[in-house]
Amino acid sequence: MTTEFVKVPHIGEGLREVKIVNLNKNVGEFIKKDEVLYEIETDKAVMEIESPIAGIVKEWLVAVGDVIPLDANVARVEILADGKNKSAHSAGVADSNTEAQAFIRSHAEEDLSSKEKMLKISPRIKAYCKELNLTDTDIKNIAEKVNKITTVDVDNYLKDKNETISVTTLAGKSLNYDHKITPIGQVQKTLNYRFKQSKNKTTPSTVAATIEWDLLKNIARNTKEKFKKDFVSEFQVLSFCVAKVISAHVKMRSILQDEENLKEYNDVNLGFAVTTMHNNLVTAVIDNAASYELGAYLDIYQAKLDNALNGNDQAHAHIQFLLTYMGDAGVEFALPLLVYPATAILFIGSPFIRDNKALVNLVLTFNHDVVNGMEAAAFLQNLKNFIISFAENKNYVEQTAIGKKVFTQETFKNFFELKNFVIAEIKNILHIAVDMHQSLGEQGLDSIKAIQLIKNIDAKINLHLSPVLIWRYPSAAKLINYLAQELTLATDEKSKLDVSDESNFAELLSAAEKSDKN
Repeated sequence: MTTEFVKVPHIGEGLREVKIVNLNKNVGEFIKKDEVLYEIETDKAVMEIESPIAGIVKEWLVAVGDVIPLDANVARVEILADGKNKSAHSAGVADSNTEAQAFIRSHAEEDLSSKEKMLKISPRIKAYCKELNLTDTDIKNIAEKVNKITTVDVDNYLKDKNETISVTTLAGKSLNYDHKITPIGQVQKTLNYRFKQSKNKTTPSTVAATIEWDLLKNIARNTKEKFKKDFVSEFQVLSFCVAKVISAHVKMRSILQDEENLKEYNDVNLGFAVTTMHNNLVTAVIDNAASYELGAYLDIYQAKLDNALNGNDQAHAHIQFLLTYMGDAGVEFALPLLVYPATAILFIGSPFIRDNKALVNLVLTFNHDVVNGMEAAAFLQNLKNFIISFAENKNYVEQTAIGKKVFTQETFKNFFELKNFVIAEIKNILHIAVDMHQSLGEQGLDSIKAIQLIKNIDAKINLHLSPVLIWRYPSAAKLINYLAQELTLATDEKSKLDVSDESNFAELLSAAEKSDKN
């Protein structure tokens, strides 16, 4: 006998590599030609790969989880001359490979009994059966009843599988539980597979916030008028805001590579859950979403949505962030399921009334292995601040650079106005005279007060600041200097607060205050 290598077939244009997700045979087991040998995952689906030859699996050359290129060797199979020689071959070499040969002998007669029937199945019918998720056993059962299988025979077989279960209750009444067995579609199977991956490979956690719906309505209305669009939805402009805010949150545009590393992307690939006319859940994807200005973003959003509604699933392995909107269905609150490999998914609900205001829930499920709770909370807070600023058209000027924001010079004319503003906000929180170089924590600033302080400052300067910023820049001097650098204020080096040596800080501050008065 000879051995051959089974290779990864070419299964799609542009596809270069696949991931092994299941090995269906053990070493030493017999594999029939056209029987499923292993399963792979591509960017779009999980696929079963059939063996091109019959024989004994002698060696697996890959393991589950391996990512390999097309044409790579997957397994080494000891082949047989043809199906009719299986029994003779088994009897002739009983003194070698006894375990494998015993397996062949035990299955030879069974294989021969249905082989002729199976040969009558055309490739078209095989594809039809595979689409309906029928097993080899199902196909054999159909083949035993007819001379040549047609699609009608397959449909009748599925109809016959429908069952009626009759149960007699204690009261003597008969209850009928009519039901039928229907196959799960390939799109749903792929989604289910990703859910299982999420369960095994992520640590999901959830945070939530609310935002005024009228803010989004105002943005959508103004955007429609500005770009002369027939329709602009609140969800469209919200997704744009999400993309822009993610550009300043590295973790939200990262994916867990392994236990040791993150894969940090320069931009965010944004996915949207879309339900098709056939009730399939697919994903529309805007790659490099933060790089688009609003007008261009709306155009590509509509193109991607139309493509998805036609049943084209655009999901791939580089989507970091997902959005799901159920406002049209009247769902106010839900806990979205994280779909691997994405790091986070944001649920947007239907508006509801509270205290005479229309509000909407934003529920964020995130992978705690990548993003911690404070970072997730900061993201939602920054998203809210961004939307408020966008709705009021204050300070924010759109640009395409990732992670960069441009602000008008109307907020602060110079460094001294910024310094006085921050000191005043700290005094309002702590109600004490602020020591510029002592840690604010030592002056009574706890976690709750720190979050409130950053929120108050960001409401003015709109930098989408993290609530944990205080712990990175613990003194008033360091915080002010950081904010000045971020705002890129038009100020000369002498006016800029130097905290490289805090020992002479009092002298520098005094000089700065004198300059301010002049």
